[in-house]
Amino acid sequence: MSFFDFFKPSAFSKSYSMLKDNNLVPQATLLKQAKKHGFTTFSKKDDPSVFKDSHRQIEIKMLVGQKVNIMSAATSITRFKKAGEICKECKLTGGDFFFNQYVNLYEYYVANYNKLGGPSSW
Repeated sequence: MSFFDFFKPSAFSKSYSMLKDNNLVPQATLLKQAKKHGFTTFSKKDDPSVFKDSHRQIEIKMLVGQKVNIMSAATSITRFKKAGEICKECKLTGGDFFFNQYVNLYEYYVANYNKLGGPSSW
């Protein structure tokens, strides 16, 4: 490690800036919260890229309550995948795991949309 390494932005700073630069401001805000609380606080111990079942159920209830339709959920999947790619590119492994939790959540929501009680109209 050289003296100049101290002046380089951290993986978190790079990721956060790139998220904002890529019009992923909500994801940047979530990343900031995740850093504060721990990137994998709500993840399964054996797979940090997946929410614990109890937390996934809370998130699903919020999606249903907010009447998130399939098109919005699909857009969110794309945005969370991009956010994860940015974190991976910046070597922020915790951020990559964190955003993959949301990718898995929204994929589950879309796959089980009718069973979970998603809104019937777009």
